[in-house]
Amino acid sequence: MQSRFNRLSTEYYISAISNFRGMVDKREVEGSEDWMLQMVMFCCVFERWRVDPISNMSTHILGAIRVFQLHMQKVGKAPGRKVPPFERMITEALLYNTAIVSLHVDLDDNMLSEFFENADYICQSQPFSDATPWANSPVLGGIGPGLYRAICKLSQLCRRAPLRSEELDSVRAVEKELRAAEINIERVLALALQYKDSRGSNSLLSTKLYAAAANIMLYKLQHPEIQASNDRIQGKVSEAIGIIKSMSPPYSPSQFICWPVYITGCAAVRHSDIVFIRQTLQILWDATCCGDIMRAARALEASWAAEGKTYSSLDMLLHKRSALYI
Repeated sequence: MQSRFNRLSTEYYISAISNFRGMVDKREVEGSEDWMLQMVMFCCVFERWRVDPISNMSTHILGAIRVFQLHMQKVGKAPGRKVPPFERMITEALLYNTAIVSLHVDLDDNMLSEFFENADYICQSQPFSDATPWANSPVLGGIGPGLYRAICKLSQLCRRAPLRSEELDSVRAVEKELRAAEINIERVLALALQYKDSRGSNSLLSTKLYAAAANIMLYKLQHPEIQASNDRIQGKVSEAIGIIKSMSPPYSPSQFICWPVYITGCAAVRHSDIVFIRQTLQILWDATCCGDIMRAARALEASWAAEGKTYSSLDMLLHKRSALYI
């Protein structure tokens, strides 16, 4: 039954892509329509969920960023413009998914800079003035775009390693941005705990997990020669695992923590930590059957099996050819 639905959904997906390309070729669309942006984002999500060894998510992300830029050129960034909730949700979803894919594909610096500028503008809005920060920002958890912007920049720098001397300033700037994001996470998390909002606090804990994983990447980028056994790296692994343990299974929305669990797994060396990461990914898979999780689990199993033979799992974070799934 599962394979039949997978086959059927793929047939509909391919048909939709074919029809969409036909409309573009015939110039029946401008490229800035809301429905087009929504469709491209759906394609990104579909690719994340597909249970295949390879995902085409990066292709759709690049397309989504271009469509988003066309949309912003059309609607403009006038001071005081009321941002619709749909626009806020799409912007957050695009930034979040771009952060995930950015470790596995080269992104143009100018394109990213323009995208971040537009995302900052959108994320300043409060669609519902009487709602909590995390209710107004369901994807990013109410902390703003800073953390995921930092992850994008950090991931792109990791792809360029070893870095040139003139790129070291960019690393320091990303570190500063990451520290500011961590302070903001603690502030909003304290507010969620004060409100006794378990759903909001659980979402913010997953955001805190992203920051812990980003710190693993940052330290490896700053010190390419270190191995996963480094005390600083293992401290961050323990921090990340502690955050996961403080969350309530199945870590809803569970697919959100796949990326930081994967990064943490790349740095895990203790047998107990590897077992915990493996069990966590199994829980995530059982809850969602999301292809991202399957691909992350397979990549980690392969790297753990090869540890010490050909390369270090941690070195994958500075590898131009992704060992993951994009």
